[in-house]
Amino acid sequence: MDTTPETLQLGPIVRTVTRDTIAGYEEILGIGNPLHFDEDYARETLFGGIIAHGMMSLAYVSEMMAEAFGAGWYESGELDTTFVRPVRPGDTITTWGTAERNMGGEGQIRMVCEVYCENQMGELVLKGKATARASAPIPGVPTLPA
Repeated sequence: MDTTPETLQLGPIVRTVTRDTIAGYEEILGIGNPLHFDEDYARETLFGGIIAHGMMSLAYVSEMMAEAFGAGWYESGELDTTFVRPVRPGDTITTWGTAERNMGGEGQIRMVCEVYCENQMGELVLKGKATARASAPIPGVPTLPA
């Protein structure tokens, strides 16, 4: 990750969600919720149709954080997110974030980041915070005590 102050943006990661990607998640997760695969059932719910698993959006955030922080994400990453609206087949999801602050303590630097997923209309579908260990403070981002 380039650490100059002008590049504190994370991502973007852009993915198009299809019925096939939703079916693939259902196959892996094995949840069995018809909201993710049964059009007739899903149409009768408050969502009005099939929606993607929330884990799909979280996976996009995780992918972005892994690209930025590598092992620091895999070994100590944390997410605190809110699902804002459903992701539907045909949506194109853009995942991005910003490094907000360095938190130092006991020789460790943890980056606190704001993270977002938006659909093709610019509507938030997920928002939250992610933290990951960094090898050094990122210039231009304030360092606060842990």
